[in-house]
Amino acid sequence: MNLEVFGDSMVMLGELKGEGEDFMPIKGFEDRYWVSNWGRVWSIKSVKFIGQWDNGCGYLCVSLYKDCARKNCKVHRLVAEAFIPNGGNKPEVNHLDEDKSNNRSDNLAWVTHEENMNYGTQRARAIKTRIKNRRLLELNKN
Repeated sequence: MNLEVFGDSMVMLGELKGEGEDFMPIKGFEDRYWVSNWGRVWSIKSVKFIGQWDNGCGYLCVSLYKDCARKNCKVHRLVAEAFIPNGGNKPEVNHLDEDKSNNRSDNLAWVTHEENMNYGTQRARAIKTRIKNRRLLELNKN
């Protein structure tokens, strides 16, 4: 993609990017937004990094706009789609350090649903939640 087309926005981005930080266009929004391997999203039109918000489950999201329509996207998926090959066509993205706010490409991996569920401490946390919920149900019955 010819970066000269975006003019001042790309000059500014070049000045603001960190050492070792790379950017790729976001699929479907190539002329509007780019994502970095550090999990930052750049708006070409606004000439700035756009704000991210927690979706209530710990995942950072951004709102992308095109043709008067808004699309909310999870940042870890944007990073994975741009920087991590998915030769196995796996449907989910795992945070290797289990920190949902760490969206650096070196912390993400494409996985199957089963791999995602069996990774790290997820099983132990799920069991703990089920036990807690069972106790709450028992308390509410009394």
